[in-house]
Amino acid sequence: MKKILIIEDEIPVLENLAELIEEVPEYTVLTASDGIKGLELAMEHIPDLILCDIMMPEIDGYEVLSTIKKNEATSTIPFIFLTARSEKEDMRHGMELGADDFLTKPFTYKEVFKAIDSRLSKTEQIMSKSEKQLNELRINLATTLPHELRTPLNGILASAHLLIEHFDNMDLTEVKQVHNSIYASAKRLNRLITNYLTFADLELLFKDKQKLQSLKSNSIVDSPEPIIKDIAQNLAANYKRSDDLKVVLSNNPINITQEHLYKICEELFDNALKFSEENKSIYVTSTINNEYYILKIKDLGIGLTPEQISKIGAYVQFDRKLHEQQGSGLGLIIVKRILQVYDGYLEIESEPVKHTEIRVYMRLSK
Repeated sequence: MKKILIIEDEIPVLENLAELIEEVPEYTVLTASDGIKGLELAMEHIPDLILCDIMMPEIDGYEVLSTIKKNEATSTIPFIFLTARSEKEDMRHGMELGADDFLTKPFTYKEVFKAIDSRLSKTEQIMSKSEKQLNELRINLATTLPHELRTPLNGILASAHLLIEHFDNMDLTEVKQVHNSIYASAKRLNRLITNYLTFADLELLFKDKQKLQSLKSNSIVDSPEPIIKDIAQNLAANYKRSDDLKVVLSNNPINITQEHLYKICEELFDNALKFSEENKSIYVTSTINNEYYILKIKDLGIGLTPEQISKIGAYVQFDRKLHEQQGSGLGLIIVKRILQVYDGYLEIESEPVKHTEIRVYMRLSK
């Protein structure tokens, strides 16, 4: 049974509409004669669709809609305005607040059910697609996570076993080598788990339109240059390649969280260092245009083919046998998904065995 909430202060209209909809066995109807009662019913019953008048005393339809959209439990409910006015300005304002449709009084039987059926059908399609994507995510995690975790975990177990069996016969240098091996494997294990959780969080974020919009609207890094430079220098030092790093950056406010900027830089700089040889330069530069801060990372490494670039997606790991020890191929898709949150994007220009240049387009903060 689909629950339809009708909020209408004109009692004859309310009763007639309720009676009309209740003729359909698949629908059950909730009614409210004012906005306050309507909101109470919406929060209590979480209807599948709301029909709401615009012009009402105390709380008008716009305020009802605004409140509905701000509440996580009700924010995705399809919302159709009932109005005696058909001015474009009213409709535009309603659409900006998140209304799905308008029914102009007097409306016909066919118009009512066409609007209801259309919105419920669209919602079911979205839910079905979301459920399919979540199932695919669960399957991918279930099939790939154990394999990806096994390599660093085996490294930790083997090193620990070596210490247990031979510690008394090992000198300090050998113990330190085993210790370093355990530490490196643990770091890789932590990175893998963090990436899987980050990817899952991003996929869930894209299902929550209200949270997504809030993050997009309220995130800013005023001074990205020192953050980007610091990440690049720290990673280069870890790879003992500080002299290979060439950094020249501009410093303009960008629309992103510091956490997401850090993750983008961490993944891209790590790839550039990982897949290029020592004593070959890595260039980190930036430019700006009217809309974007463009971060460029160029390395003289193994490069990618056009086919490999086109297949960038979750769980795709290029040249797996040769570079299997380097970890999951999830990093680039995480970068792409983060950029999509803020209406940014990624460009990759590469030539196998010669170079790769990645361009990260992040919106300038207004």
